[in-house]
Amino acid sequence: MANFTLGQMMQIGFRLISNREQILKTWNEVAPLVKEVMRLAPEIKKLVEQVVPELLEKEPKKGVDFDVAWVQQSLNALINAGLDVDGDYGPLTKKAIEDYQRSRKLVVDGWAGVATTAALYADMGKRRA
Repeated sequence: MANFTLGQMMQIGFRLISNREQILKTWNEVAPLVKEVMRLAPEIKKLVEQVVPELLEKEPKKGVDFDVAWVQQSLNALINAGLDVDGDYGPLTKKAIEDYQRSRKLVVDGWAGVATTAALYADMGKRRA
């Protein structure tokens, strides 16, 4: 647990109190969905176990979910990564993705998932404009 000063705790408390109505409204909108997910969780797990049990046993394979060559080309253009555009997802490509993710304050996992790919597309679009 984080150590907060008395002043920081008072600021947090004040924000909670001043945003109380919005927090309650949001919770009232979200609560039914949370309850339904909790209710269905055991059934969802059973379905996954029956249909695709390997998802529960190992991490999904990575390496084919995104166009590695396009990512390499984009990283070269945006952060001067110096990658060979060969379509090989190796350690240098992973490190360049991590560097880009850090620079954009994204989750740093070395994988060009949805958020990272969207950021790359946006940044490449800005370069063309």
